[in-house]
Order: sequence, then C-alpha cells, then structure tokens
Amino acid sequence: MKSFMNRINKTGFLLLIAFLLELSFFTFFQGKFGWFLSPIIYLLVNAFIAFYPIYLLVKHQESEAVPDNTFKLPIIQVGIVLLVLSIGLIFYMQHYILSIYPIDLKYSDIIPAMKVYVSRFLNHQYVYALITEFGYEMYPTYLPCTWGAFILPDVLHFDYRLMALLILLFSLVFYTRNVLLTGGTKADQWLKILLPYFSMLLLFIYLPFDMGATVEIFVLGYYIFLAYSISGKSNLLKGLAIILCLLSRYSLILWLPLLFLMLFYRNKKDAIIAGFIVFLGVLLLYIIPYLSADWQLFTKGVGKYVGAASAEWSGQWWQKPGDMPIQLSRGFGFAIYFYKGLSGDLIYKISMLKNAQLIITLLTVGGLTGAYFWKFKSYVTVELYALL
Repeated sequence: MKSFMNRINKTGFLLLIAFLLELSFFTFFQGKFGWFLSPIIYLLVNAFIAFYPIYLLVKHQESEAVPDNTFKLPIIQVGIVLLVLSIGLIFYMQHYILSIYPIDLKYSDIIPAMKVYVSRFLNHQYVYALITEFGYEMYPTYLPCTWGAFILPDVLHFDYRLMALLILLFSLVFYTRNVLLTGGTKADQWLKILLPYFSMLLLFIYLPFDMGATVEIFVLGYYIFLAYSISGKSNLLKGLAIILCLLSRYSLILWLPLLFLMLFYRNKKDAIIAGFIVFLGVLLLYIIPYLSADWQLFTKGVGKYVGAASAEWSGQWWQKPGDMPIQLSRGFGFAIYFYKGLSGDLIYKISMLKNAQLIITLLTVGGLTGAYFWKFKSYVTVELYALL
C-alpha cells in the first residue's frame, strides 16, 4: 500500500482524499453529520476539489499538479478492464436493482412520464401537451435531450434505466481516453480509470432506490462528455456536448457566457464556430419543433418548478407524518435551511430558495469571469477553469 501511495503525487493524493470524502456523503456518511453541518462540509470539500489545483498553478507549483513520470498503459489491457467492469455494473443493476424496484408511479413518476414523451414523439403527437395519463395533470417540463435519450430503449424494448447506465458507461470511454492522453504514473492512471466504476458500485449499493426509481445518472454522462470535449480541439464535439447538457438541464445557460468568453479570448474563430453549432442545435431540436408551437412553453415549464418541488418537500408516501422530507435531509444541499429556517408555506420557501439560487449563481459566474480575466488567464487553462 505504501509503495502504491508513493507513486501518487501529493496533489493527487489530497484530491483523492477529498473525492472519497465527497463520495462518502452520498453513501455511508449520508446525513451522518446532521442536516445543519452536512451541507457545509459537503460544500467545503467540493470547493477544495475545484480550487486547490488552481491555487497550485497560481503559486507556480505546476510540478506538484503534474505526475513525475509518464507511463503508457496498454490500450488492449485497459479496454478489457473497462469491458469487464461495465458488464459487472450492468449485471448488478439488472439483478439487484431493476428486479427489486419495478417502474411504478408510487415510487416516482419520472420514468412513466418519460415513456409518455417518447410515445408521443414516436406516434407523431405533440410531445408537450398536458399529461393526464396518470389520473392527475402534469405539465411536461423535460427538455428534448432528456426524454430523447430514451427513444432507443423504447424502440428496442429494453429498460430505460439500463439505457441511462449505458450512456454513463459510454461517456467513461471518453474520460478514459483523456486519462491516457494526459499520462502520468501507472498508479495515477489506473486510479483515475477505476474510480468512476468504484463510485458507481457504491451508489448502487447505498442508493438502490434512487438508481431504480429514476434515470438521472445519464445526465452525468452528458457532463463527462462535456468535460472531455472542452479539453479537446473539436468545435463540433464542443457544440454537441453543450447541446446535450443545455437541452437536458437549462440551468447550464447561466454558465455558458463564461465558457464562451474564455473560448473567445483564446481563439475567436473556434468560439464562434462552437457557438453557431449550439445555436443551430437548439434551433432544430427545440425552438422550431416545440417552442414555436407555444412560445410560453419554456417559461411555463420554469413556472411549474415550484409546484413540482413542493411535492418533494412534502415528503415521500412511505415517510411518517412529521418526518423531514428525505430529499432535503440527506445533506446534499442547503434547501433544508429554507425548509427549517423560514416561516410560511412550502410555496413561499421554495420561491425564496429559487431566488437565492439564481442570485448566488449569477454572482458566482460573474465573480469567476472577473477573476479569470483579471488574475488567472495567465496561469490556468480554459479546460481546467471551465470545470469549476
């Protein structure tokens, strides 16, 4: 063990410890520090992971952040390991999650709603009509790259949750390629390659309900692909990755000005090409086929956020009356502060949280933009800074 750790540089070791601590908050340490302290510790750990490498670069300690030796791992060997690990995760999901948690409205309406979107699309119906198939009205808010990812499993008749896992596993191929291109010691590279699979296994073990009732892990695959595309030279890949992320989680639009300004500063032509690809993709996949049929579609969807969130804030059907909502009390975020600390009804508390999130996000992006062009542009690459 000691010889293995000696092969990992100091920066890598500290980031590994921070990453494992972050992972523990989703698994065996979930909520262990209480609803008040858990979000604070979680935030501090994430801030360390984001800013520590930049701190080193600014202090001209690049040598600590880069491995001493470069060892080329055998591609065939790496491919076999990835294939075995992927098959193992698919087997685990199939036998220990999908068989235990069938798709059922009483668990979650996410996957049933996705099926409605896809069914309408395949039958040439308007996807964003009001959903009434469940005995209650649901306004469709999912963007095209969310439900569009599940057209293939619907046509081929396999489980949507398996498709979500396959998207994530496919994105890890790009991640692994980037690890191999970056190089480093043998121990460094194998550790980076294996960590995502180890993380997924822990999530399967400790969060089987989340993995069985939802398909959220596929969005993680999109963002891994986005990180890979930013580190590369292809404007097409950058554009496609941004489209996937933007048309699955619209909040990404708040971060895009920072990315575009950094890309524009580095290479004006490349930034304009990537921006045009994103504009064209949004136009063809969302604006022309859907938004043009109802120009209030997007604002209506954003407006329904509070109503949808209030259901989560009311607790799950299996919780006892008076219990804190499980989605707020697991220590992942600061929503519990608004739930516990503010007076008033749930709609008011959620609205205040939403306003606070918007203000903090705008201030953060604005601050990071100013800091990059004032201080960091000479030290930190666009690829690293964009991942903040």
